[in-house]
Amino acid sequence: MGRYIKSKIWDLPEEKSHILPALKLSYHHLPSHLKRCFAYCSIFPKDYEFDKDELILLWMAEGFLQQLKGDNQPEKLGSQSISGDICFNFDDELENNKQSTAVSEKARHLSFNRQRYEMMRKFEAFHKAKCLRTLPDSVGHLYNLQTLILRNCYRLVELPMGIGGLINLRHVDISGAVQLQEMPPQMGNLTNLQTLSDFIVGKGSRSGVEELKNLLGLQGKLSISGLHNVVDIQDARSVNLQKKQNIKELTLKWSSDFGESRNKMNERLVLEWLQPHRNLEKLTIAFYGGPNFPSWIKNPSFPLMTHLVLKNCKICTSLPALGQLSLLKNLHIEGMSEVRTIDEDFYGGIVKSFPSLEFLKFENMPTWKDWFFPDADEQVGPFPFLRELTIRRCSKLGIQLPDCLPSLVKLDIFGCPNLKVPFSGFASLGELSLEECEGVVFRSGVDSCLEH
Repeated sequence: MGRYIKSKIWDLPEEKSHILPALKLSYHHLPSHLKRCFAYCSIFPKDYEFDKDELILLWMAEGFLQQLKGDNQPEKLGSQSISGDICFNFDDELENNKQSTAVSEKARHLSFNRQRYEMMRKFEAFHKAKCLRTLPDSVGHLYNLQTLILRNCYRLVELPMGIGGLINLRHVDISGAVQLQEMPPQMGNLTNLQTLSDFIVGKGSRSGVEELKNLLGLQGKLSISGLHNVVDIQDARSVNLQKKQNIKELTLKWSSDFGESRNKMNERLVLEWLQPHRNLEKLTIAFYGGPNFPSWIKNPSFPLMTHLVLKNCKICTSLPALGQLSLLKNLHIEGMSEVRTIDEDFYGGIVKSFPSLEFLKFENMPTWKDWFFPDADEQVGPFPFLRELTIRRCSKLGIQLPDCLPSLVKLDIFGCPNLKVPFSGFASLGELSLEECEGVVFRSGVDSCLEH
């Protein structure tokens, strides 16, 4: 401590250096590799907010995060640097609660004294890349490349063929590149991959789903689309998602075209073999063309799952038993065109089903008529903590909603003219939205509950 107090830096006039002595002293005593990380942040304009994980990837790209401490991964070293030696201001109130870092004016001037928008001018060419359709084949020769981010390149139609040879790649983000039709060949060679936002199964054999089987280090979010192109179900079996325990968010997506070329039973078996690890927290299944859902969805196999979306699975005639998912908070069911009844199986055979559910949404279910509710009271009934219930464009639904939803705060009904809405059990209701519901019948106390 004494060497800091006696440092001559305290005697430097601030008006000449434009840096607070305490900040300059802190920077002076940082390890050399962390000085580079800290100085790098000066390329961002004042008060620029950036994602913590992306900053770490940028540091990695510059070679700042070499493995200095044993076998630590560079991503872990970067996280330790941010939370330990280098301190930033974290704002947890940003949209989606993403942990971001604000580069303060002091931190900016500590490293370099650049003009405010100099960095933005340097990267104007990359901003224009949103119209990019292809990448040069020379990208396949960047053998030391660790991170490739092509997020929201919505006109990109293909990736370079040689990407499968970039064995040092650790992070590939192509989310938002909606026109990509398939992956390059030999993606299975990228065994160092930790992040792969999307994998698009192509029609041929060169970009088959089996390329995922050796990518054991995948973590975070993964979307697998083009699953209607899987011909051999053994390819889906080989993926072995059950062994990929660090994937927290998974999307499984087929084609929106439900033509005659679709094979219902093949799709049923493909989904059966794509069972994820029990650590999964968020699952989306979209445009699935099987007649029903496999057993792994029906069983309480996912003790950590909080979000589930079943979207446009137009051939399915029933919903899986979901009531035993103990931590499920958000359930979104949409476009299930052949579901006519939600029966007692939906609750999973237990009385206090959906014990943590807070948000429930049904949308675009044109043939849905009946919804079974078990007899119960607010102590032991289903949906004890349901806060928001949304039912939209379910024109044939003509039942009475459950009259025991003690935690319901918001009720949104659109295009459901035959519903019967009781209010005696909606003690907490504070917001009601009704549109295109001319035939809705209210039961008891509606005038005191309505707040438009």
